Amino acid sequence: MPQGQIKVVADVVHRYDLDGIHIDDYFYPYPDKSTLGTPVPFPDDRSWSAYQRSGGKLSRPDWRRENVNSLVRAMNAAVHREKPWVKFGISPFGIWKPGFPEGIKGLDQHEVLYADARKWMQLGWADYFAPQLYWASDVREQSFPVLLNWWAEQNDRRRHLW
Repeated sequence: MPQGQIKVVADVVHRYDLDGIHIDDYFYPYPDKSTLGTPVPFPDDRSWSAYQRSGGKLSRPDWRRENVNSLVRAMNAAVHREKPWVKFGISPFGIWKPGFPEGIKGLDQHEVLYADARKWMQLGWADYFAPQLYWASDVREQSFPVLLNWWAEQNDRRRHLW
């Protein structure tokens, strides 16, 4: 877990009169393409190998998602440990997975960014969510109202949804 980043966030919350801490959707970077159009692999070979040597059993995509899950859980806990009233929120990419809801197409944040924002919402790992729904209402494959309704349906814990 990225202890350094968590310590910085906790220090900022401790020192300043804040209303909230907000993180954007860039958990693992969007795929980088070389000049030839070939995807450039994310450079985590060393930490992935160390994980495997330590007996880790998760697949690489699941391991990456668990790294992000650990960051989100730890950041949420650190913010609320310092000041329980400070809100912690996330702006995930607006599409969790293509086909959720039916007919939606686009980038798969679960498999490409290794972010499981639906899980975070369902487990209450943030006080609010502001999914990045930048599409027009009449774009069928990324319909704003359809996607907003889907996110609202995932919100069993009734977190703020903006």
